[in-house]
Amino acid sequence: MPEGFPAHPHRGFETVTYVLRGGLVHRDSFGIKKSYGAPPDSDGSGDHAAVQWMTAGRGLRHEEMWRTGGAWDSTDQELFQIWVNLPASAKMVPPRMQMLREPSEQEQKDAEGEAPGVGGGVRVDELGPVPKAQPGPGVTVRVVAGEACGVRSPVETHSELAILHVTLEPGASWSWPRPQGWTCLAYMRRGEGAVNGGDVPVHHTATVSRANGGLALEAGPEGADLLLLSGRPLGERVEMGGNVVMNSGRQLEEAQRDLALGTFGPQWAHEEDDASWRGIVAAHWGRFERLLERARSARAGAAGGGGPGP
Repeated sequence: MPEGFPAHPHRGFETVTYVLRGGLVHRDSFGIKKSYGAPPDSDGSGDHAAVQWMTAGRGLRHEEMWRTGGAWDSTDQELFQIWVNLPASAKMVPPRMQMLREPSEQEQKDAEGEAPGVGGGVRVDELGPVPKAQPGPGVTVRVVAGEACGVRSPVETHSELAILHVTLEPGASWSWPRPQGWTCLAYMRRGEGAVNGGDVPVHHTATVSRANGGLALEAGPEGADLLLLSGRPLGERVEMGGNVVMNSGRQLEEAQRDLALGTFGPQWAHEEDDASWRGIVAAHWGRFERLLERARSARAGAAGGGGPGP
């Protein structure tokens, strides 16, 4: 059985993987490999969390396998994976990866062996650790995306949004001036507390009315650990098919056509070692470029009146 999620395609949105314990190894159809996660002794507080913000954009394939291959790795995994929709104007942007983390010595060694991407590549930005603020006694706010307490995440987003990991000690409270009209979800990861006066037990999610501009949090006797997801609504139609999120059924059909044509990159088995995987990726984009060159030559010949060659 695969230890994780073998190669699969994405288009039209972003995946945000916020790892609190354990880790993942990412390989994609453009030849990028990233090993990332929390250190082995992490307590899951978020102080040493790692984030992969992957913009699928116009399309790629990637695999996400549990990082359990070495003696330093842990089988204890805890993470959030959030899908962030892209606005229509950004559905077909080039794929990109933004990393928030403090690389361990092992991750730095892994990075030394990572080869540059092929087939047009994927831009990879190492942005440092997840920034955090402590706006009051017993309150810690980790800013994965957006801004809070005068602290802004270095992650670049295609729409206005915020992802905040808030930890409150017993009895502590905190208010966030959420912009008017933004949607908001609050997930209680640990403990219990009140969100705008409504009680939220552990492992429950509160949906906050858009009419309420601000957000008031108060911890219960055991404290509270919440993940806040908030953003300005796109107000656009959403059509989803498999791992593709677009604005129309026709765009979903186009995505399936492009997937078959190879624009997302090749498929590979998760058992492939790195050398074999990179060989598959390089061979695919080599063939793809030759096909594109033939197509360009054919169009040039047709435009010149001579028609395509034999």
